[in-house]
Amino acid sequence: MNTKNNWLRILSITLLCCISMTVQASISGTGGITTRAFTGIWNQPAHYSQSTVIQIVSDGHGGLNAIVYWIAFDDGVRPYWYFAEGPVTGNRIDLTIYEARDPQTSPPGGPGDSNLQVWGAGMIEFDHCTKGTFTGVDSISGTGGFQFQINKVASVADTTCAGGLSDGINPSDSPVDIKSFFIATAAGAGSSGKAEFEVSAGRTSFKVEIEDLPVGDYGLNIEGINQGSIRVEALTGGGSKGEIEFRSPVESGKVLLTFDPRDKLVDVTNSASAVVLTQLFPDMPATGTGGLPGGEDLEISIEMTNTGVYPAGEAEAEFEQRPERSEFSVEIEDIPAGAYDLFVGTVFRGVITVEDLDGGTEGEIEFRSPSEAGKLLLDFDPRNQLIEVKQDTTVLFSTDFTPSDGGPDDRIELEFDLVNTGVDKDASGTFEYKKDGDRTTAEVEVEDLSEDGLYKLFFSNALKGIIMVEDGEGRWRFDTRQASIGLFPGSNPLGAKVSVRLDGVDILILNIPE
Repeated sequence: MNTKNNWLRILSITLLCCISMTVQASISGTGGITTRAFTGIWNQPAHYSQSTVIQIVSDGHGGLNAIVYWIAFDDGVRPYWYFAEGPVTGNRIDLTIYEARDPQTSPPGGPGDSNLQVWGAGMIEFDHCTKGTFTGVDSISGTGGFQFQINKVASVADTTCAGGLSDGINPSDSPVDIKSFFIATAAGAGSSGKAEFEVSAGRTSFKVEIEDLPVGDYGLNIEGINQGSIRVEALTGGGSKGEIEFRSPVESGKVLLTFDPRDKLVDVTNSASAVVLTQLFPDMPATGTGGLPGGEDLEISIEMTNTGVYPAGEAEAEFEQRPERSEFSVEIEDIPAGAYDLFVGTVFRGVITVEDLDGGTEGEIEFRSPSEAGKLLLDFDPRNQLIEVKQDTTVLFSTDFTPSDGGPDDRIELEFDLVNTGVDKDASGTFEYKKDGDRTTAEVEVEDLSEDGLYKLFFSNALKGIIMVEDGEGRWRFDTRQASIGLFPGSNPLGAKVSVRLDGVDILILNIPE
């Protein structure tokens, strides 16, 4: 036994020459994911004559693979070398295990490779950053399975293990701050919410806030996978609110962040599993997140169309731009006192409070960049957007806030009818695309659909948006001044495919001519 332990000490000293001996903090009880920070040397407390070396590497396709070396001795102090490799999923590595007998120094593909044979399958499951279980099953050689605990004794220098998303952040990575609002569905009429993702100084966080939903528990799903529960409670002054916050490294009161929400479908569901709030969370901050910049002098004032719910009512949208500032406001009057929601490009932007005044009623919401007291930060561009004032889900006033400010030389305009696939025989729709210099807008409108609900919009098989269909109609709009995602693989949509899908089935499609 002394011979075996001495041999192992020599091996460990050799392997540890360039590796830090700092054992990282535990993340026990928080779940966790396997990241590159799990690379290192792991001992086996119940088998002092054995050692495991784990390397977490890129698979070349955005995922992770593991390479594992396991060194053991038989009763005759003869060393056995095992090599394993396989994909990393969550807190688990699934492995194919190879047994090496009488290893030689010949290069790969040489005679020595004939001694490397498949032993069987196995897996490593981690409880946290410093503890896991190594299991071998399906032995081909007939030597039987095994299971033992492994503890981490050495890590790669200058790494910190949180077991969450922050482990994959490089110190040189730029800070990220992305905010995005939810769209309320028919099942969540009158509710609202927002989400924010941040990366900075070795940490990542994702926060979801929802408001004005019935009191109760709601599920948070990322790409259809439940990631947590949000408790909505009544507020003293009226209404309701709930939130959930993820963080890596985790801290008290928060959930370990083990997923990246960027470019993912984010849904909030009620107890009946119905989606009440939804959004495709952006993969980059929208242009002007810190405030819409100023520019050449410009003033736009458009009277909004009254839909007839309150015939005497009036509404006006105004935009003013100067070199040092930008301002946007919506004013409504002569409708019942109360709270009304403002949507710009289907995105909830705030509440307009209408109050009783001498001779009538009036309410206004104001945005400004740079912000100032009494006004909200203008971090979106209302131009060329559909602006709506709603009472619950009913539209009271609307307008396409489109200025006439000329156009640059580089201009593309496309308009096509979507093609019905035959699944919903009466469905129809249109696709419009405009490019003005460095600005791109796109719009998809659908109508006469037989089923209301959430339809997914794909461009060249990549999910790019959600269309909420009510009474058989729905609309989606995109503007590069409000979002930085790329719609198409190339610089324009020529040759791309547009698909409107429900439950994975194409309802309307378009193959854009080249």
